[in-house]
Amino acid sequence: MQRVNELFGKEVVRQTSGEKQGNVRDIVFDEESLNIVALLVGGMIGRGRALRWTSVASVGDVVVVGGEEALDNLGEDLEVAELHKKSHTITGTEIVTQEGEKIGEVRDIFVNERGQVGGYEVSRGMVSDLRGRKFLPRENVQAIGKDTIIVSNLDLLPVKEAEKARG
Repeated sequence: MQRVNELFGKEVVRQTSGEKQGNVRDIVFDEESLNIVALLVGGMIGRGRALRWTSVASVGDVVVVGGEEALDNLGEDLEVAELHKKSHTITGTEIVTQEGEKIGEVRDIFVNERGQVGGYEVSRGMVSDLRGRKFLPRENVQAIGKDTIIVSNLDLLPVKEAEKARG
């Protein structure tokens, strides 16, 4: 699993030429399917280029773009532009149970190699974080809003255990 926050700032390099394309400055999610649709590379706000997640060959110290796929200007890929306009920051969003109990806030998102959200890293406060943050599986999420995430189940694993189990 890949932590989404670790993608920010990574260099994007073309696999066929080794040419640098810029750095990741934003990530575009489809909040209905909970998938990364694209990475926004370089440029000022509104002037970046969209790299479809399906064109990403691998992610390590750098993001490697497979083949000769074009990085479209953000406005040229209408789906990505529309999703980007509707997006909001998930990091820092409060997590609440269906019963109304506050359990913490999102600190990071974990995605698999296909860009699908597998779960969320949960901070339950500074003292709890000293013992290790928790992992909230995607399956436990009932609703995601711009202000709050509603969960159905409090079975939270330590992040380190979840990373081992989900690979």
